[in-house]
Amino acid sequence: MLFSPHIDIALVAIALSLLSQVMRRVLTDQKNMKEMQKGMKDRQAKMKELMKKEDTKSKKELERLQGEMMEGMALMMKDTNKLMLVSMVVFLPTFWFLGGVYGNFEFPLPIPLPWFGGEFFITLVNSTNFVGWYFVCSLLFSLVINGIINAVEKRGKNE
Repeated sequence: MLFSPHIDIALVAIALSLLSQVMRRVLTDQKNMKEMQKGMKDRQAKMKELMKKEDTKSKKELERLQGEMMEGMALMMKDTNKLMLVSMVVFLPTFWFLGGVYGNFEFPLPIPLPWFGGEFFITLVNSTNFVGWYFVCSLLFSLVINGIINAVEKRGKNE
């Protein structure tokens, strides 16, 4: 332990959130991914129109568009799988280490949070284990980091 368990896990969450953002930006071509998603939307709209028609030409065009969609999805999945594999190499040892150090520690939460489990599907809890505390911290820090990155990118485009 460096500081306190709460702060240690929060620092790990910040570091992993930043690292995750860097890995996502390095390992995936964001511009290409957005273009592919736009192309998929366009193809889906065209496919919807073609499904209403019943002629053979429309059916052939529909099959061609479906093939293009499958190829595009395979390319997007390739990038996603690459990112997931690299992330696992970083995240799994980190969680193994955290489990060894903080596995038996109970983290009181600053406010009761809805959590899955218990008698009902979702219950309010006042404390959690290190995974729950990491999840809460990671969610908050990821939102802040994404907001900062998006603001910086938007500002860069406007200048």
